[in-house]
Amino acid sequence: LHSLFGEAGYMWLRATAMGTVPPATADRPSLRARIAATPSLWLLRRRTRKQLALLLRVSAYQIFHDGVFNADPHPGNVLLLADGRLGLIDYGNVARFSHAQRRKLAQLILALGDCSNTTRVAEEARSVGFITRNMRPHVLVQLAHFFFDRDMDAQHSPARTLRLLHAQDPIVQLPEDYVLAARVSLLLRGTAQLMAQQHISTASAWRNEARLFLQQGYKKAAQ
Repeated sequence: LHSLFGEAGYMWLRATAMGTVPPATADRPSLRARIAATPSLWLLRRRTRKQLALLLRVSAYQIFHDGVFNADPHPGNVLLLADGRLGLIDYGNVARFSHAQRRKLAQLILALGDCSNTTRVAEEARSVGFITRNMRPHVLVQLAHFFFDRDMDAQHSPARTLRLLHAQDPIVQLPEDYVLAARVSLLLRGTAQLMAQQHISTASAWRNEARLFLQQGYKKAAQ
C-alpha cells in the first residue's frame, strides 16, 4: 500500500480502515483507488487487532501465571515481525508478584468485569490498597477502573483524571505493590490507541487469564 499510494495516501487509507479521523497530512486517494485497496485494508485491520489481542494476552499470562512481567511495554518495546509474531524486547524494568499478590489482582480484575456489582469492586479496590480520605465507594470504584481497566474520559489526560477524582475524595494512598501492573494497563491502553485506534478495557482483556489463575489455585487447595 505504501508503494501504491505513498505515505500520505497510506495514512488516509489506514485511518479510514481503523475507524478514525485521517491526520491533516493525509491525502485522500481517488474512489477507484480506495475500492481497489479495500481487501488489503480489511486484512490490515484484522491483522493489527489480532496482534493487539495477542499482546494483551501475553501481558496477562506474564502477570498471573508467571508472576514476572515487563513493566515497561511501551510501543518501542514491541516489534512486529514479518511472520506475524510479536517480538518483546527490553526487559530492563521487570516486576515480580507473589502468589498472594496475583490472587488479589485477579479478584479485582474479575470484579471490574462485573460492572453491575460496584460494591464488590470497591471491596477489592480496598483489598489491593486504594485509600482515600473518606473511602467513598464510588471514588474507589473509579480509581480501580482508571488504573486497571479503561480510560474514564478520552478527552482527559491521566493527570487530569486523577485530579478530578482527588477533588471528590482526596487520595491518601495508591496500591504501592500494584503500581507497575497499573503502569502496564495504562501503557497497553495507549498502545491500543496508537496501534489499532481502539479504546480498550484492560480488565476485559485480562479476565480469562485471571480466572484461570484463580481456578488453578482453587484446584491445588482442594488436592
